[in-house]
Amino acid sequence: MIPTKILRAPLLRNQLRQAVQRRSIQASVKKERAVAREDPSFSDLYQPSTSPSTSSRSPAVTLRDLRPQYNRTYTPFEKRATNVGPLRSDNDHALSWDGSNLVLSKFGSDTNTAVSQWWLRDHCPCSICMNQVTRQRQVNHLKGLSNAPRIRNANVDAAAKVIEVEWNDGHRSIYDQKFITRKQSPELEAVRRGNTPLKLWGASIAQSPPEVHYSELQAGRYGELMEKMRIHGFCFVPGTPATPEASEAMLKDIGPIRETHFGGFHVVTSDLMSKDTAYTSEALEPHTDTTYFSDGAGLQMLHLLSHEHGRGGESLFIDGFKCANQLYEEAPELYQALATYGIYAHATGNEGVNMQPCDAVPVLRHDHLKTELLQVRWNNADRAGVAAPMDKMDLWYDAASKFQELLDRKENQYWFQLKPGTPMLFDNWRLLHGRSEFTGLRRVCGGYINHDDYVSKYKTTNYSEADLFAATVSG
Repeated sequence: MIPTKILRAPLLRNQLRQAVQRRSIQASVKKERAVAREDPSFSDLYQPSTSPSTSSRSPAVTLRDLRPQYNRTYTPFEKRATNVGPLRSDNDHALSWDGSNLVLSKFGSDTNTAVSQWWLRDHCPCSICMNQVTRQRQVNHLKGLSNAPRIRNANVDAAAKVIEVEWNDGHRSIYDQKFITRKQSPELEAVRRGNTPLKLWGASIAQSPPEVHYSELQAGRYGELMEKMRIHGFCFVPGTPATPEASEAMLKDIGPIRETHFGGFHVVTSDLMSKDTAYTSEALEPHTDTTYFSDGAGLQMLHLLSHEHGRGGESLFIDGFKCANQLYEEAPELYQALATYGIYAHATGNEGVNMQPCDAVPVLRHDHLKTELLQVRWNNADRAGVAAPMDKMDLWYDAASKFQELLDRKENQYWFQLKPGTPMLFDNWRLLHGRSEFTGLRRVCGGYINHDDYVSKYKTTNYSEADLFAATVSG
């Protein structure tokens, strides 16, 4: 006779297995509910059935919505919209000394913030700590971590708006009050980046494109040119002599001309003198230049010197920032794909040249906070590998295809005919440029300037020395 205990073993195992499964399901439901409470984007994905149960079993888990609310990790202009200079006086904060710390208070708020004493000492503006000409540090306050600077006493002169600080090592510092209160100012970051209000545009800009006459530049007045470049992304300079020499001199007045494997300032003809499609008469799709560099060129000049025995060759401008903004509004999940997964590009047609960026860079490049679009990098001809995992590859191609569709919209395209004597300058981090096919012989001169040099020219011609000092030296 078989023992009863052995006969019951399969039944016990089945009951145990079912109990484990029930606990697993209950744990999964509990976990999903917890996730829903913590992250609203999951709130409509899984929900228990609200219909009354006719059995003693737990309510069924029903898949309600396959379209979860999208978490917008990247934004194009959330910060840029209000983050513009010049600096304004800060009348919202006050400083006081509580016997141990300098305290920053905001009027109408109960929140007080102690000013970092490390930061304060590191930014001492005296002639011992800082070179008064170069604004560079002359003392390394980072040495001696065990002897962190401490304030022995401080005097806040509200009338003079200065703070006198005596340190525990006997050193004395005098700070302008606004130097401290502006530390949190969004305008400070705007001046540092050379930000301006953005004007996104489409085909209608043909009615009144930005321009500054060459005579203004001859008089040394580059401020308006640089401001229009930052606002619109491009500017024409009518009245320029149609010579390489005059064009090069104007470009050098903005900043050092960048040397590449094409040379520095160059004259382009349609005879494939360099192995690049720009040196042919073929049509060029809208693109940004130098995507194969880790640091793509910032400003570019192109000046048509002559076009003989032929026709065609209309130029095309597209505001890449506007198309990015359209992508963000129409398909935020695709925007994030182009902002997340980098791509490589290459320049390999010339002997001895194999150029690629040191890392894959996204088409839509943002600041570290992901709140401001800094650069659009788009060149289908030079595109190489896509640095996306295989299970995300189709998502990237969907996003790239959608972005291409936005570039192809007629309302986003500004077509015009270049003329000798009117060079065009444009922001290669923002604008895409192209060209229609042409016949005959064209000579075009041009060159690149690094982005930092280009923005530096804008800042030094549009901001006061005091604002530049505040944005450059404060940390």
